[in-house]
Amino acid sequence: MNLRTRRRARAGNRSTARLFRVESRRRREYLQVFAVLVYLEVTVMADSQTHRRTTRIQQRAYDAFTLNEFTSQLDELGIEQLANYFAVTVCGQFAVPQVQIFLRKDAKLVLAASKGLDRREPETLEITRQMHAELVSRKQPRRFEEIIANAVLAPLADALTPHWRPAVIFPMIHKSSLVGLCAICSRLDGRPLTDYQTNLLSAMVSHVSLAIGNSHILEKVHETTRLLKDIDRERQALHESREDFVRMACHEFNTPLTIINLTLNMLLDDANANLTAYQKSLIGEIRQNCERLAEIHNDLIALARRRSGPCAAEYQRCSFKAVFEHALEKTHPLLGQRPDVSLHVSMPDDLPEVAADKETLAKAFVNVIQNAIKYTPETGGKIVVDVKKEKDAILCRITDNGIGIEPEHLDKVFEPFVELIDTRKRSSSKTRFLGAGMGLGLTIARDIVERHGGKIWLTSKGKNTGTSVFLQIPAGPATPAQ
Repeated sequence: MNLRTRRRARAGNRSTARLFRVESRRRREYLQVFAVLVYLEVTVMADSQTHRRTTRIQQRAYDAFTLNEFTSQLDELGIEQLANYFAVTVCGQFAVPQVQIFLRKDAKLVLAASKGLDRREPETLEITRQMHAELVSRKQPRRFEEIIANAVLAPLADALTPHWRPAVIFPMIHKSSLVGLCAICSRLDGRPLTDYQTNLLSAMVSHVSLAIGNSHILEKVHETTRLLKDIDRERQALHESREDFVRMACHEFNTPLTIINLTLNMLLDDANANLTAYQKSLIGEIRQNCERLAEIHNDLIALARRRSGPCAAEYQRCSFKAVFEHALEKTHPLLGQRPDVSLHVSMPDDLPEVAADKETLAKAFVNVIQNAIKYTPETGGKIVVDVKKEKDAILCRITDNGIGIEPEHLDKVFEPFVELIDTRKRSSSKTRFLGAGMGLGLTIARDIVERHGGKIWLTSKGKNTGTSVFLQIPAGPATPAQ
């Protein structure tokens, strides 16, 4: 190979190498451009996914905020306002053009709110027990096609179809009871509700159902409260009328009773009356019954003045034993009329003093013992009195073996004019077994004990088991009940 040929070969090699370098450089540039394009495409795709994810999160946050705002308004609305508010919210939030809300009233569903329909029809939907059970058994929303295919719920679809065709029916249930229905059509774009929208709407329906159920309960509570207030006003009016009657009767009763007693005393003291022994015995009977009337009159006066009487400042310190012995002296004539009843008293000598009105407090013990005498049987009657010191008080327990009291009647015995047995055909004696009375003895005893700052209660296991009456009087200065 000559020199010229070698030079041409070397020049060709150099040109080939240069072309190869150019191609390599272009190839690298192409690869770099391709990498940049791939990177940009991946970035765009990632940004798009992030955007969609961000949009979805923002939408759900907005839905949560809307649900929170929606539920916060429910408690402030009445039932009719609540139904309209719910219908408007559903139309705006879910872009549905037609909504109807039915609320249950007895055995019917009554149209409470309607949006997007020209006429408010149907006004009512009949709900049978089978429909109610079917709707409650499955609380989830139902497509209208499911309603039509269900043999039990098909009449419900038939009632709605002539007027419009909803897409979904949401049963509104509160504590296993149907309170209403929410009927919703498809969205404005014709697409059905998504699962997420259906779940969100189900949550709103649950809140509305709870609010409606609570509103029904609140209405019942308000109605019951009104009834109780009316009953209390009537009871108070009756109580005031009774006290007015008692005061008037006491006033009118006193004058003729006084005249009768004066007349009897004048007859008995008149030496010129020439009364026979029989006539004197009749006057004695009249006088005895006048004394009985005077006692009834005194009880009525005590009832009329039950909230008045000596106050704590007027009480004097005195021996409790002296007070109770004074009461026993007053019961001796009563026991004399019932020799078949025995009285046993257990009372220590070292009892403390009490702040009391001696005569008034003794009256309370007399009334309780007299009550025990009247309801103790004529054969084997026994009354036991046990007095003891208990902390800062004196406890007196008066027990008899009489007819007893049923447990459900224990709260009634201290009410005025209450007699737990029929005494209309029995004696009016205050000591004879089952003798009738005014029903004021224990009422007056309770008022006296409470004015002295004490307590009174009784126990009995039932019929023919006897009764125990407890009187607790504070030792030392009294603290009368308000």
